[in-house]
Amino acid sequence: MRFAITVVNAVFAAAAALLPHAARAQSPVTAAANYPNKPIRVMQPAPPGGASDTTLRTVTQKLSVVWGQSVVVDNRPGAHGVIGTEIAARAKPDGYTLLYGTVGTVAINNGLYAKLPYRMPEDFSPVTQFVEQANLVLVNGALPVKSLADLVQLAKSKPGSLTFGSAGSGSATHLGPEMFRIRAGIDVRHVPYKGAAAAVTALAGGEIQIFFVSPVTATPFVASGKVRALAVSTAQRIPQLPDVPTIAESGYPGFAYAAWSGILAPAGTPKPIVDKLHRQIVGIIKSQDVRDLISKDGAIAVSSASPEAFGVFIRAQIAQWRRVIEQTGTRAE
Repeated sequence: MRFAITVVNAVFAAAAALLPHAARAQSPVTAAANYPNKPIRVMQPAPPGGASDTTLRTVTQKLSVVWGQSVVVDNRPGAHGVIGTEIAARAKPDGYTLLYGTVGTVAINNGLYAKLPYRMPEDFSPVTQFVEQANLVLVNGALPVKSLADLVQLAKSKPGSLTFGSAGSGSATHLGPEMFRIRAGIDVRHVPYKGAAAAVTALAGGEIQIFFVSPVTATPFVASGKVRALAVSTAQRIPQLPDVPTIAESGYPGFAYAAWSGILAPAGTPKPIVDKLHRQIVGIIKSQDVRDLISKDGAIAVSSASPEAFGVFIRAQIAQWRRVIEQTGTRAE
C-alpha cells in the first residue's frame, strides 16, 4: 500500500513538472490585475525639496491612496542623476521600482557621457510624461535691450563680450542657451555656477548678462526689476507672464525647448502593468488640483497619449540634445 501511494505521488509530481512554466507562473494579465500588492519605490535622481520633487510627491501620495499601498520617493542625487537612474535600470522589472526621469537624466546625459552604466532608452519602459516647463530668457536689468532682437543685435556688435550663466556645465540651463546661440549665430561666453540660485543672483548683480532659467526661479527677480524677461523657450507663452513672447515669435520660427520630466519603468516590465501605471498616473496628472500645483511653479501638466508615444518623444529628445552637445563639444565635469 505504501509503495502504491509513493508511485501515485511520483506520477503527480512528474506530471506537474511537465506543465508549461507559464501555466504555473502568474501571467502578465493576472500580475497586472493584482498590481500593486506591495510598496512601490520611485527613484528620484535629485535632492528633495525642489519644485519637481514636490510635484512628484503629490502624485505619489495620490497613488498611495488609490492603490492602498505606499508609493515611496527614494532620492538618490549624484553624478548628474546617473546614480539614481542606474539603480532603476538594474531593478527587477515588476513595476515595483520606477524612475522619475528628466530631460537631463533621460535625454541630455546620453550625449554628455561617452559611457553610461545603462542604455537609454533601451533599458527602460516609458510610462508617461509628467511636466513641461519653459525657460525664461533673462538679462540683467541694466543691459540696454528690451527684446530678444535687441539682445542678438548687441551680441553681434560685440562678439565675445557678453556672458551667459548656467546652473552647471551640461545642464539644461547651459545647453538651452547654446542651442539658441547656434541658431542666432552669436558669440557669447558661458559661465557655469553651482546651481540656478547662484546663477540668477549673479545675473541680478551684473556678473553675467544673460541666463535662461525656469519661471519659479526667475519670477522674484523679474518682479524686483533687477532682471528683465525677454522671451520664453516653449512653443506657447506662459500664463504667469502672458506679455512675454516666445523665442519663435521673436524671430526664430520653430525654435522651442522645455525642461520636462516623466515616469519610466525598467525594461521588461509587463505591458499590462505599464499600461495600468499609465492610466492611473495620467488620471492624477489631469486632476485640477495637481494641474494647479504644477502651474504655480510656472510649468504645465503634460501627459503622454500612450507609453509608446512617450518613448517616441524620448528618442526625439535624445537626438535633439545630442546634436547640441556635439556642436558645442560639451562634456560632463
